[in-house]
Amino acid sequence: MAWMRQMADRRIFAVYEIVKTAGTVAMNALRIAFFLVIFSARAFAAETELECRPRDQSGKDPIVKISILKEGPKWSVIHRSRGGAIFNRSSQHEMFQTLQLGNTSWVGINKKNKNLSMSGSIRIASGHIIYEEIPLIADSNQPSTINNLGDCSPIVANAQNFSQPQLFGPPLAAPAPPPPSPPLPSRAEIERQRALEAIEAARRIAEERKLKGEKDRQIAAADQSRIILRTRLEACIDREALPLISTGEATEAIAKASLIICQNETDAFQKAVRELNTAKYGSDGDQFTLHQTLHDSVVARIMKMKSDLVKDAINKELSKQPPPRRQELPPV
Repeated sequence: MAWMRQMADRRIFAVYEIVKTAGTVAMNALRIAFFLVIFSARAFAAETELECRPRDQSGKDPIVKISILKEGPKWSVIHRSRGGAIFNRSSQHEMFQTLQLGNTSWVGINKKNKNLSMSGSIRIASGHIIYEEIPLIADSNQPSTINNLGDCSPIVANAQNFSQPQLFGPPLAAPAPPPPSPPLPSRAEIERQRALEAIEAARRIAEERKLKGEKDRQIAAADQSRIILRTRLEACIDREALPLISTGEATEAIAKASLIICQNETDAFQKAVRELNTAKYGSDGDQFTLHQTLHDSVVARIMKMKSDLVKDAINKELSKQPPPRRQELPPV
């Protein structure tokens, strides 16, 4: 019985090689129907063995061959590189059959990192048996990429090892490609952006200097006006207070009277001080403090005037007295 199954498998494989060489659309359709018949008609087989050639064999040491052996729910997937390295998926992952896609897919959890996993599946597309692997990362919203996409050919195994039907699940849709990354700016664009930023910084500095220069001019003008009006106020105070001092009135009364008589000069001086404070600090300051400071300054000026008058009177009296007579010493 075993030799009959072997002969049947060899005949099936011979027909497969004939169909494989056909390139027309009709032959592709026949090829699809042929594989469906093979894997559904072998109702006694539990084993599927494929040899796959990856489409992308670029790189330093690419994978050039993938050997797949499926026995019921058990999978064996071995990768061989051009340099002879061997990678066994069953050694790297805990592999499980996925029931939602029939019995043509597996999923595995990495034995070293439980956050990493991988799925592999066999499907038929455009008349070809295709094997593909997709790496998966837990808690990631990034789209996965298909690795090790390869075209496969069946390998006839010993018929005595077959006991169950082998059916392919529905074709798997390829995942949507990731969105294209935005193009990196060129060197010319980077230099242009830097130049615009430098121009904007220079314009901002020039504007700040202009504003500062304007503020300095306003402060200087306000201070000069204050000095002029203070000189006029002091002249008015001296002129009006001098006759009042000779009356013997108190200094406080003379100061208040002088400020009332020199009201115009006082108001002009206080206005100049307020404008200077506004130019310097943005506020004209406390008016009560300004008036009190001006009053104290006038009081101090009148006290100095009184002191100067007293000194002048003393000096005048001293100048009227004859100089002291020089005493001659007796001869020795």
